[in-house]
Amino acid sequence: QQVDDGCFEKLCDVPIHAITLTIPTLLKASSIFCIVPGIHKAMAVFHTLRGGVDEQYPSTAIRMHPNATLFLDLNSSLEVRDE
Repeated sequence: QQVDDGCFEKLCDVPIHAITLTIPTLLKASSIFCIVPGIHKAMAVFHTLRGGVDEQYPSTAIRMHPNATLFLDLNSSLEVRDE
C-alpha cells in the first residue's frame, strides 16, 4: 500500500516497523500535531475537514480533540483550498 500510494518508490524502501494507534488512544493525547504531506492524502484531508465525523474516515476524529493542529503542504491541501 505504501508503494502504491506513492509514499515510497520501492517495496524495499518501506520501513519494516511502524507504530499504530487506535483512535481512542490518539484522542487521549493532550495535544495532537498531524503533519500531512503529499497529494496522495488530498482526499483524506478533504474528508477530514469538510465532511462529518465518520467512522469511514477515521481522521475526522481529530476534529473532536480540543487541541489538535493539522499541518498541510500545498499538495495535501489541494482539495480544500479556495483558489
